[in-house]
Parts: sequence; C-alpha cells; structure tokens
Amino acid sequence: MTHLTLERLDDGRQYHFRPAGTCNGRPIYRFTDAREVAIFWDADHGWIARDPARGVVAGRGPRDDGDRPPEGLWSGRAQERRGAFRVTLAG
Repeated sequence: MTHLTLERLDDGRQYHFRPAGTCNGRPIYRFTDAREVAIFWDADHGWIARDPARGVVAGRGPRDDGDRPPEGLWSGRAQERRGAFRVTLAG
C-alpha cells in the first residue's frame, strides 16, 4: 500500500500518510508533514491516530482488527478541530 488519506468532511482538507514500518505485525502510517502523528493498530482500541507530541489519541475508526486501517468514517481532531473524517487507502 502506498498511502492513506484522511479527509475532514466539514471543509475537505486532506491529510496524507505514508507507510513507516510495522507495529504489532501491522503497518504504521506517518503523517507526511513535520508532525509525528501516526496511524497504527492498538490492541486495546483497534486502529487509531496518535499524536505523540500531545500524548493523545487524535482519531479512531470503527473497531476493526484487520491487517490495515478500515476505510470509511473516522472521528478525530486535527489542528484543534473535532470532526468526522473519511479514510481512503491507495496503492
């Protein structure tokens, strides 16, 4: 898989992630800008977006234990805005 995109539904802003290794036997995706936000599978919560600089879970998808993040609607926070996001996978 080449990349993952989060699109904020209220304004169409897109956040792009690229593969960056593995964790728990599943891929990790890192935000392509300077921040260290990552999307990965967590044994307690399933697929999440985590912002280590703030020490918080920045977003979550529907509970899914699959080998890659589920496409569809996620809830989260980006740049201090809460909202709904659409996740799409490509490649």
